[in-house]
Amino acid sequence: MLFLAPVHVLIVYGAKRFFHTLERQTAVAEEIQRRAAKVPPEKRQAVIDALKKQYNKIEAEVALVKEREEADRRSFDRKFWFFYWCAAAVSYGIFGGETTIWLILGSWLCLAFRAAFLS
Repeated sequence: MLFLAPVHVLIVYGAKRFFHTLERQTAVAEEIQRRAAKVPPEKRQAVIDALKKQYNKIEAEVALVKEREEADRRSFDRKFWFFYWCAAAVSYGIFGGETTIWLILGSWLCLAFRAAFLS
């Protein structure tokens, strides 16, 4: 049993790598299609073939854009949670501990709903 215990870690790691690679390749293919859509339909296949030869360059550009979007998202998350906990501290000072706990739990439920259904 001890021998099989760490196998799930390898499975999760492999799945993450696989889906990251799949996501990256999909993003590059979408970028190639987006660039090819700018030319007339009769020249589109030639442009796609030319862009496939520049796959590594396009992949680097897409990775840079994804990295920038991730940095913006992390920056927003830090600001959001900082102001969230500042508001919780002010709420604690105004209403006391028991009311503040219910406010925090209610806001977490709202955030979970937003993340699950509205993203």
